[in-house]
Amino acid sequence: MCSYLCALLLLGFNALCAGGVFCFFGALGVLSFEGAFLSFLLILLTGYQQLKNKLQSTKESMPSKFFAFGLGLQISLGWLKILAYGVFLGGLFGLLELKLLVPVAYFVGLGACLVGVVVLQALRRAKS
Repeated sequence: MCSYLCALLLLGFNALCAGGVFCFFGALGVLSFEGAFLSFLLILLTGYQQLKNKLQSTKESMPSKFFAFGLGLQISLGWLKILAYGVFLGGLFGLLELKLLVPVAYFVGLGACLVGVVVLQALRRAKS
């Protein structure tokens, strides 16, 4: 239930922020904003899903420092994470190549995605 509600809240936050970006930067700003927001969200979701799956599959109760390092390395070099970074860089370089990038709107999209995910996580922890 929370996953659907969280997705709707994040979608609403995205639409609200995109409306604000449209007022300041126009349609090209919204394109840059959405490219950054969605691709960074994809990176965060793939990292979260890989970490969740890996921690559920481990049987060790107290991980050692070497285990934690190996886990971080496995998650960072997972094929889904590399694909997500490819989408992120592909979107960025695509916007640059087509001369459609609005840098301020792009950074606003990155920040808005991070803020939205952190606020949702705080709300989820406060609820439980």
